[in-house]
Amino acid sequence: MSRAAIRAALETQLAALSPAWPTAWENAPFTAPTGQPWQRVKLLVAETAPLGMGVNPGEEWTGTLHVTLWSPAGVGPSQVEARAALIRGDRAAGITGLFHHGQALTSGGVQVTILQPHDGPVLDSSQDWYGLPVLVPFLCHLP
Repeated sequence: MSRAAIRAALETQLAALSPAWPTAWENAPFTAPTGQPWQRVKLLVAETAPLGMGVNPGEEWTGTLHVTLWSPAGVGPSQVEARAALIRGDRAAGITGLFHHGQALTSGGVQVTILQPHDGPVLDSSQDWYGLPVLVPFLCHLP
């Protein structure tokens, strides 16, 4: 239940981004569109840790929402760079993104706190697509 609530909070926020891009959600059928940008989403949950001693001390969950933005090879990086700025913001330009440090997202009674989003490594590669990853790290305290 905890993982599902964390996923729902993060994915609902991403789905609110406009304009919408075709999205490859985890473990769901998807065919990359021809000639247009799209995004792939992976939830990476890190090690959990107890919040204290006792019978039910609660747990701290950390992890990252890994969003890789793809555009057709040979068209340049501008489409995915603009989308990345919408997701993570652009601190140098003073632009707050869809996900920002300290933001609290809630789903199923679970509050997920966003840490500082940033660019990251591509987990997938393709000769036909240019990929730019955006990492959205999070923290969640569960009872």
